[in-house]
Amino acid sequence: MLNYKKHGLNFLKYSIVGGAWSAINVFLMWLLIDVISINTVIGSTSIVVVLFIARFYMYVAIDLMHKQFLKYTLTTVLLSTLNVGFMYVFVDMLYISALWSSITSISILFLFKFIIYNMIGLIKNV
Repeated sequence: MLNYKKHGLNFLKYSIVGGAWSAINVFLMWLLIDVISINTVIGSTSIVVVLFIARFYMYVAIDLMHKQFLKYTLTTVLLSTLNVGFMYVFVDMLYISALWSSITSISILFLFKFIIYNMIGLIKNV
């Protein structure tokens, strides 16, 4: 049976931390790709790697996630690869700015990631 209060609190924590890191992601994508003109795949990959590590430690620090780095890594690598792929399609094929592309990509993957984290037991049952 679902515990809506528990899942609601976990989703709130996930949303606050994820929202902050997503804003940083969008800003850095815009800065590196649109302003500095770094190659889309190189820029988005660099950002994804740095934020992936920082986000894990933040989730653990706020007691939202178990310290299961391998599970987190495998899940995040899959979803981050999708993020880089979306960025490539949106920016290099559809000519959408990195700002709007990253907002779209992150929005698509945000809820999907929380659901997967719950399914594989990464989110703590507080």
